[in-house]
Amino acid sequence: MLQNPKQLLFEETFSKDPFFNIDTIEKEPATTNSPRKFEPHSHDYYVIMVVEEGFGKHFIDFNTYEIVPKCLFFLSPNQVHQVVETTAHKGFVISFNEGFLLKSNISKQFFQNINIFKGFGDTPPLLPSEGIFESLKGFYGQMKTCFLQTSAFKHDALGSLLKLFLIECNSACELNQTPPELTLDNAIITITRFKELVEKHFKTHHKASQYAQMLHITTNYLNKLVKTYVHISTKEYIQNRLMLEAKRMLLHPKISA
Repeated sequence: MLQNPKQLLFEETFSKDPFFNIDTIEKEPATTNSPRKFEPHSHDYYVIMVVEEGFGKHFIDFNTYEIVPKCLFFLSPNQVHQVVETTAHKGFVISFNEGFLLKSNISKQFFQNINIFKGFGDTPPLLPSEGIFESLKGFYGQMKTCFLQTSAFKHDALGSLLKLFLIECNSACELNQTPPELTLDNAIITITRFKELVEKHFKTHHKASQYAQMLHITTNYLNKLVKTYVHISTKEYIQNRLMLEAKRMLLHPKISA
């Protein structure tokens, strides 16, 4: 399905700001091809896609998800995806790169702990309640206004609004409900660090024991945490990351090079 995808680079895609962008998704006029089928592609930046109206399918890294009104998708760099409309979409898209996180003083720990951008694996849409969705639209409106300003503190303000947006999303996301015993045991910190290490070393480190050693914990304890929190074994998690990279390389070598 996702064959010959191209990668969109932030600096080549957006010209208004080198770190952040916000756009509306408008329904195409009836005289054009609508509903639309977009070509598969990836980005070198983060994307939040918010659909207010419309139906369709969203293909993300070999998984298929239904697009319905008032849903959100969170895409990490290098994830290959394709949007196919069944009915015309209306909504908005927020895009930002790693440089924005530094520019706006959003800490790496906050961004990882919010646990919304998955990077790989299952990436289902968020389906917030009516009240939370309206709240998110409010933050979007504030970000859009702020984006058009030329203030020296523009990126600080955008960063604060984005954090509030993500916190609101996190509160609505059932996937982020960590078991109390894990939170009390600081296991969430270990799991986050484990995921970081896999992203950094998966091409050369293929054993659970290697990651346990880097985390200064036993292999059994790491396996228990991953099984409890990610719902698969440590070995499966590492293998899934390797398989995804292999598929990406087969479809488009430049993306993973």
